[in-house]
Amino acid sequence: MANGHGIWPSWKENRAFALMLGILMAYGIVFLGAKIRITMLDGSNAGFADRQAPTISVTAYASTMSTPDLATLDLGITNTASTAAAAQDANSSKMNALTAGIKSLGVEAKDLKTSNYSLNPQYDYNQSPAVVVGYEANHTLTVSIRDSSLVSGVVAKAGDLGATNIGSVRYETEDKTLVEGQAREEAIAKAYEQGLAIADAMGARLGPVVSYSESSNPSYPSPYPYAMDSSAANEIIPDIQPGEEEVQMTVYIDFAIE
Repeated sequence: MANGHGIWPSWKENRAFALMLGILMAYGIVFLGAKIRITMLDGSNAGFADRQAPTISVTAYASTMSTPDLATLDLGITNTASTAAAAQDANSSKMNALTAGIKSLGVEAKDLKTSNYSLNPQYDYNQSPAVVVGYEANHTLTVSIRDSSLVSGVVAKAGDLGATNIGSVRYETEDKTLVEGQAREEAIAKAYEQGLAIADAMGARLGPVVSYSESSNPSYPSPYPYAMDSSAANEIIPDIQPGEEEVQMTVYIDFAIE
């Protein structure tokens, strides 16, 4: 130690150094206080999202028409017999003939599907307790027809070959990609028109798309059967028309506004 002092000079020996040290300590205290305040403010805002930019939401609808290229119908055969085996045999014989007859018209095997098969006992409820008096066999074949000109012939053939139930004729467009795309483009154009009109009324400018979703709701046409004379077969067969299918598209768009 020099002159009996430590490494720090006394106030009297170096007043400038002591003054500078005091100023630095004061700045340090102010800086530390500011950091603590910022940390506390950040903590008080925890859990609150940044304010979102303003948007407008519009919904637009459009539809297109197409001629269905796929017909689906259900052909059923029902037989009753005194025994389960007899009911099944009779049903199988007719259904096998029906399947072969439909294939002969040009319908492929991959478009024939068994959609229901059942065998149920028949009861005589006039007796107590009720007794089984026979069995009923049911077989339903679902047929997909990709050539609309074959539909009437399939229905007529089914009647000739013993089908006891013919129904649920359904027409649809198998690949809706094209018609849905046309409806989508029209719906989006309408949505932009709505968005521009709303933004203009608000005195704002329409910005980019923030979100987009859509829904498609195809409307299946009902067939229109009526009788016609077939000179080739000299018989009356139903003429079933596919009509047109309406494919609907609705779009939901959120636009930013500026």
